[in-house]
Amino acid sequence: MSKELIRRRLSLAGAALDIGLDCPALAARVDRLYGPYLRAVGLPNAGTATAHPDLWVERAGVADDGRVPAPHDDDRVYRLLEPAASPSHRDRRIVGSVRTLAEIRERAQFRLIDAQHHSALLHGAAIARGGVAVLFPARSGAGKTTLSAWFASQGEAVLTDELIALHPDGRVEGFAQALNIKCHGMPVVSQFPGLADALDGAPGAGLGGRFLPLPPSSVDTPLAPGLLVFPQYRPGAGLTVTPVSAGEALATLLESLMNARHLPRRGLGIAGALVRAVPAARIEYDDLGALNAWLGERLACLRPTA
Repeated sequence: MSKELIRRRLSLAGAALDIGLDCPALAARVDRLYGPYLRAVGLPNAGTATAHPDLWVERAGVADDGRVPAPHDDDRVYRLLEPAASPSHRDRRIVGSVRTLAEIRERAQFRLIDAQHHSALLHGAAIARGGVAVLFPARSGAGKTTLSAWFASQGEAVLTDELIALHPDGRVEGFAQALNIKCHGMPVVSQFPGLADALDGAPGAGLGGRFLPLPPSSVDTPLAPGLLVFPQYRPGAGLTVTPVSAGEALATLLESLMNARHLPRRGLGIAGALVRAVPAARIEYDDLGALNAWLGERLACLRPTA
């Protein structure tokens, strides 16, 4: 392994992952991908158990397949090493910085989930508003990334569009990596205020998509949860809101739990405490303004009066 690695540490809810890169240009993209969740770390003492990063990338030449790199990409071959992974993922060669960045993102997220034995990790989006967290647990395809991009364009504090950490004490935090805007979502997101230029300059995510960095947030986390919303984008829906019982909310929430096998009672206690503590609703929408207005009204009802 090269001694000139640029080293970074990624952390979420007490779990940490060390990343090493020998390419400054790729390291700069990784910095944009993770923003405040990434910090530079110095080289460890030689011979210690931490001498090697958990995940590292080395340049391994140039592709000779004659392909022309896509915009935001290059024709380099990168070697991705991950000693603790299964044999198929320990040592791989990937062509292009775009695919390599996507693989770093996927493997880093997998490792942080696999390392988490304390807090429940939910697949979903979250924003901070009025001093509380609004959680949007959802399956892939529900529109949570587009929803997160719209909230960001409105100046909202987006905590995550992908991974929510629910701590045993009931507080939550989000993993604020860059939003993965897929090709089919680009025309929609580019219409949101201020995001067209941001998308043009964002790192490529493959297949015509972009990794859109989230703006810096001044919100201190973890936060207390205030509202649980199960979203589903549906053309022509306008806004339909259906209150959800605690039992139904728990069943739906458990479908979004990503590290259940590592938690006591498979996370049932942590998830159960959440659905008992906050109201829940299921929404179908295609009108973001109406959704935002409903959200403001619902949160206002939860605030204590003087």
